[in-house]
Amino acid sequence: MSQIASNRTGAAPRLVTGPEAVKQMHSRNQTEQRRDQWPYPWLCPPESAFPVFRQDVIVAPAVNALTEVLEYTVPSGFQFCLEAIVQMYSGSGYVPGDGDIQWTLDVDAPIGVASLEGFPLAGLNLIYTPLGGFTGTAAAGGIVSPWKFPKPFILKPNQVLRSKVFLPTLNPLSAAPNAISAGFPNLFISVFSGFTYPV
Repeated sequence: MSQIASNRTGAAPRLVTGPEAVKQMHSRNQTEQRRDQWPYPWLCPPESAFPVFRQDVIVAPAVNALTEVLEYTVPSGFQFCLEAIVQMYSGSGYVPGDGDIQWTLDVDAPIGVASLEGFPLAGLNLIYTPLGGFTGTAAAGGIVSPWKFPKPFILKPNQVLRSKVFLPTLNPLSAAPNAISAGFPNLFISVFSGFTYPV
């Protein structure tokens, strides 16, 4: 097998053979396949896509207890494109980033059940900072401002996405007792925003 290798320098193309030719052909085939798939459904939703907006609110849990805030199961026969989230706390006793709140976003990992398939989304395991939130106040017409991912997360049919929160007994940075009191009016809010499309 032989293949003409592309050359971006303007020089005459060279003929390659053997294993190098196979690599060149494979690379060219992948490029053509990607071109044929455009527009990618997770970047440009097809007509068959359905918008997804899920939200939930819980009162602040007790310390040292991993707690689920929101759950979403991808429908059978569809993939889910997670474009943006809100993971925030509304209440007193919290300084964003101080470690009293640790957020996790994971897939197929129910609390209290060992799951070999479960995994956290990349970069979203026990993070100290809220993502997204409210712009302004409710009295002033504040609006939800989601945290948009630079590249969407794609979930497969029947996978379960969960937002969880953990309040350590002692602050991991200062070693002081956690300053967030359990119960109302301290609230945790989660939002999943995106769309599903047929597999």
